[in-house]
Amino acid sequence: MNRADYDNSKFNIMKIIAAIFLSFVTAISIAQIPNPSFENWTAGNPNGWTDGNSIVPGTTTESNNAHAGTHACSLNSSGGIGGFVQTGTSFYDSYFHQPGNFIALNGWYILNSVSGEGIYVTVQNKAGNSSNGSGNFQSTISTAVYKQFSACMSGETATTDSTSISITLTGSPAHAGAYVIIDDLSFGPCVNAVDNIASDVTLEPSYPNPASTICNIIYSIPIPGNVSVSLYDLSGRKLETLLDGVKQTTGRYKIPVDVSRFANGIYIYTVTVDGKTYSQKLSVVR
Repeated sequence: MNRADYDNSKFNIMKIIAAIFLSFVTAISIAQIPNPSFENWTAGNPNGWTDGNSIVPGTTTESNNAHAGTHACSLNSSGGIGGFVQTGTSFYDSYFHQPGNFIALNGWYILNSVSGEGIYVTVQNKAGNSSNGSGNFQSTISTAVYKQFSACMSGETATTDSTSISITLTGSPAHAGAYVIIDDLSFGPCVNAVDNIASDVTLEPSYPNPASTICNIIYSIPIPGNVSVSLYDLSGRKLETLLDGVKQTTGRYKIPVDVSRFANGIYIYTVTVDGKTYSQKLSVVR
């Protein structure tokens, strides 16, 4: 092996080690939240969480409309009461071990608000027996596709050792048909702060790309607007309309697209916001 080959081999090994380390660190940060993607359920209840089914059955249910993976958590309206989930094994013990401070609790949600219902996320930290900062997120604006949220923390004065998370479908009352679906919680930066949204529409590269089954389209809009999302083949023939003039608020959105029924090849997806169109390519390979 010559010197150049040795250096390239050493560099590739270092990249692999760095990737493994990053995956390990990411897994640790996600694992601090119990069942953060709501993949595990027992007897109709999400493992690691206390839910509203003990008060009104059916207010917290397993959903197959997942942001990623196969399951999500749906908080529903029943008898005027909105569903909720909170970490912990009981209403009186909602804290879980979480050493070290973090900037925000992030996640993804779909909200169907019938008459003013909304999503309300609260995060409470403790250091020993004392409160150590909190964060919250709330919205009453419906979104038909997954939208990212951040409950950004403030008021931390010491090192956190335990955290409590609560997510509620609000409403006084919560009307029949209202629901919020939540999925993929994690600690991280305050990604949904207005200052972090670009001044223009951002259309991120789809992933995975190439794709064989599901390909995710992700975009951000800086101000509220009417949004349409479509998929075309290279001849310009429209294959699917994913959104058609839907009013969306400022934020980051994700739409999973089933490409398993399409032939191998290159396709174009477009995001149109208030008449201005942005496009990128994706490839299907099986």
